[in-house]
Amino acid sequence: MVIKAFNKELYYCVGEIVYALEEVPSHERKSKNFDFDTPVEKPRKRYIPPMSHPWKQASFEKFMNKQAHRKEKRENSLRAAFKNILNKKTLSYQNP
Repeated sequence: MVIKAFNKELYYCVGEIVYALEEVPSHERKSKNFDFDTPVEKPRKRYIPPMSHPWKQASFEKFMNKQAHRKEKRENSLRAAFKNILNKKTLSYQNP
């Protein structure tokens, strides 16, 4: 026998024993026995080698040589540095 209470709960009576009825969802999102919570994987931090690394330095120089606007600046800075070195040497030879 099924009993519907005033608070809209359902009970089932078999002989002298009364059972409370609960609504079972049509399907469960996860199985309690087989689907375990998977830990959320954090993204791995990428390792970037320092500029002193031999492969990094070579690839960076190759990249710099491909860029025209940087190439001009680099040539100008190299010329200026070379001129400074020459001036220092000539100054040191002049003052013995």
